[in-house]
Amino acid sequence: MELEGLLNGNKILIYFIGIMYILVNESFDKKQKIIMVYIFTYVLKLFSIMDVKIMIIVLSVVTFLYIGYLTKDNVKNNILCSIWDKVKDCFYKCVFEYSSIYFLISIILMSNMVKNSIPLLKFISININLLEIKINIISIILLSKALTNISSQKYETNSFENIKKRMDEIAIWTNLYSEFVDKEKLNMLIDIEDKSYFLREKSYNFFSIEFFRYRLNKKKTKKINLGRALKKILFKKLHITRKLKKYIRGYSTIEMQIIRTLGIKHGYRHFICRKIYEVLYSKMYFKNLRKYMNKSHLNTEGCCQFKEYLLFVYIGIAPIKLNNRNYDDMLSVWKTKQLNDVTKEQFFISILGLSNRKISNEIIYNYNGIVDKYNLNENELEKIIKELNN
Repeated sequence: MELEGLLNGNKILIYFIGIMYILVNESFDKKQKIIMVYIFTYVLKLFSIMDVKIMIIVLSVVTFLYIGYLTKDNVKNNILCSIWDKVKDCFYKCVFEYSSIYFLISIILMSNMVKNSIPLLKFISININLLEIKINIISIILLSKALTNISSQKYETNSFENIKKRMDEIAIWTNLYSEFVDKEKLNMLIDIEDKSYFLREKSYNFFSIEFFRYRLNKKKTKKINLGRALKKILFKKLHITRKLKKYIRGYSTIEMQIIRTLGIKHGYRHFICRKIYEVLYSKMYFKNLRKYMNKSHLNTEGCCQFKEYLLFVYIGIAPIKLNNRNYDDMLSVWKTKQLNDVTKEQFFISILGLSNRKISNEIIYNYNGIVDKYNLNENELEKIIKELNN
């Protein structure tokens, strides 16, 4: 009995060391590491060397240690200090990038629990041997699906280090930063894109009490405005789809747009993966980045100051489309990287390009509140629109 316990203990230790060695081995890239771990685990189960429950526990622990603590992502190591945040990060990576669900189901189908339950079906008109073969085939198909997804990597996110590097290329934080920011243009941006931006002092996405409180208050004050909007649709010959788009959009905050632009390496069309990433990492990344900057040498305690910094990053990375012409960011259309070199009228047009709106003189009427609030020159706007349409 003691020998059997010793052997079982050695099996666990050998499995732990085996997958740890694969994950830290620099001879393999990330895809190869995950594939080899899955194959190694599946082979051990195929020959019934270890129990599935123990394997899943050991694999989960090692994966968490590797992603949370042994990563080469120095920015993640510096800013992601909460164990709970590390768990969320590990869970997201495993499920959406490493196809762990397919793999876990495949080895569970090979487990003794499933095999022992098959004879219980003998009282039904089922060929037991055929059923067992089918289960094995499904298990192999799911494993193949997991390995194929990893090797093709149709959806992948960037490291925290790459995200921070891109941000630093656009805006280097200084304590004097707020002194030279064109705040009027920044306010115009949030008035059109995300009115809740400065109201959400401690939240970064729509999944927060601050955002829900804002939306609730907005609905209470917008009852009369909806009737006015319908009149515009009926009497000004505006397109209904365009009007609906204006009211439907707004649930993707500026922070969510930043993190998806910088964070998603490829696979933008994978809507569910992307949306969960936006909600999860917009808070996880920016909340911890702000804390880290405070602990080092940068004062970001002021909500407005930190959020102005993020707005400057947003202006430098948000792609826009003006009348079927694509631009890398909001300033490149004007052939500059300096916000102060762009007029208010030009910047207004850039903001409209964030949602791929059709830019025409009609747009001035749709946003007459913004035009009046920021004293935009309508003649200048018409001139810019005419140039864009040529």
